[in-house]
Amino acid sequence: MARVNPFASKAEDAAREIAFHVKDTREMREAVRFETPVSPDQFDVKQLRWVQTSPDGRQVVYSALGYLHLRDQATGQVRRLTQQKDHFEYYPSFSRDGKEVVYVSWSDEEQGRVRRLDLKTGKETVLTAPGKYVEPTLSPDGRQVAFVKLRGGNLTSPWNGLETGVYVVPAKGGEAQRVAKSGRQPQFTADGQSLYLTRSGASSEVDFFTKLVRLDLAYPGKETVLATSEFANQFSVSPDGQWLAWEIGRAH
Repeated sequence: MARVNPFASKAEDAAREIAFHVKDTREMREAVRFETPVSPDQFDVKQLRWVQTSPDGRQVVYSALGYLHLRDQATGQVRRLTQQKDHFEYYPSFSRDGKEVVYVSWSDEEQGRVRRLDLKTGKETVLTAPGKYVEPTLSPDGRQVAFVKLRGGNLTSPWNGLETGVYVVPAKGGEAQRVAKSGRQPQFTADGQSLYLTRSGASSEVDFFTKLVRLDLAYPGKETVLATSEFANQFSVSPDGQWLAWEIGRAH
């Protein structure tokens, strides 16, 4: 085989044919392929969001694939709570008697609403104007609904994003009242006269904290700090107000 000198001049670097012969045998096989269903009629759901157990422990409500589902704990049967396809359904929460569920809906065209659903009759009541809402919860007597209004941004429209904070609205519908400019995870006290709220902040560039406060609904400016933690990011108060649970270990 002739060799080409890389340092040769252009005249010596002219292309030339090199004669050679190769004897070889190649085996051709079919490519290995696996069938992957793109949109099967049925499949196992791997992610359940906002799982909530009814007060009597007999039912579980959750959001999966963008819609609310109700599971009977005794039979294991699961059914969708609604049959609509106009909006997605998130953040379900049972009433204290387990007969109703409040949740928020979302549609890119109409944005979000807070909704109350009667589980027996299927009657639904829309409680808010368009906006971005999360974490609705019913008062113990079922007369009020507390929720959080957020600001739009990134992938969502900026419209209807003013006056964010924690709100309370009559469960039968009416004008919503902002009771706090900040806070998440609202929970009513046992008497329904106050709200527990979770707030997070930073005490320095590297130190963070989460605190649980109680807000008197009769005097919205009156707040009491009940707990503060550098590691907790979520507090949960028992329905009777006697116990406090919290989650730690997740980064802020």
